[in-house]
Amino acid sequence: LDARSGLGDSRTMGEYAGIVGLSDGGALGLIGPAPTREWIHLNRNGETLRRVNFPGAVHLAEVRGRVLVANGVGEVWSFDLDSEMGEAQHAQLGGLSRGVAPGPGGGWWWLGSNGELLLLHADLSVRWRRWVGERAACLDGDDKRAWVVPNDRSAAMCWDASGRPEGSFAMPHMGAKAARLTESGGVLIALPGALLELGPKGELLRTQAGFDHLVSISDPGP
Repeated sequence: LDARSGLGDSRTMGEYAGIVGLSDGGALGLIGPAPTREWIHLNRNGETLRRVNFPGAVHLAEVRGRVLVANGVGEVWSFDLDSEMGEAQHAQLGGLSRGVAPGPGGGWWWLGSNGELLLLHADLSVRWRRWVGERAACLDGDDKRAWVVPNDRSAAMCWDASGRPEGSFAMPHMGAKAARLTESGGVLIALPGALLELGPKGELLRTQAGFDHLVSISDPGP
């Protein structure tokens, strides 16, 4: 959809595991059943520019033309939008992927089912790792920090790029479904029936109930 005209192009993609909007109006996505899943690159008109087989891919992130794809058995690939897949970086990490996000210095944040948060270098080697708990379920990050949110009543935690905890908040409810960084460095969390916003140090800023079946949060465009 075009924000000015409201007009857009429809494209039936079937089952999908993730979608990321690009600054040029295009999009990246993970589509199809897990055994035959594909990574696709669409232009702003919905036309396919590229598609690559990524069986079992579950998470996707992009920043400044660099892409990270994670599958369900702990493998990750990083590559440029305009590069051949033979040039992609690849690594095998411990546990299953529960989330990925862009990190500092061209690196990436990676959250595993083994309860670890990893900060990866651009070449996918591990810069550092921290134990965040086996119930850690949601991740969002940028070049300064990462927030990890559990799906139980343990604490949501903010970690800086050096691996130090910056803030925490004991979750009042179970079942967190999504987390999104805010411009202030805090986090917006989707819970069953409610939204919760925390500040950079974990201070509670506001809550709003009355939302049923929330599963995702998107930040506004420019």
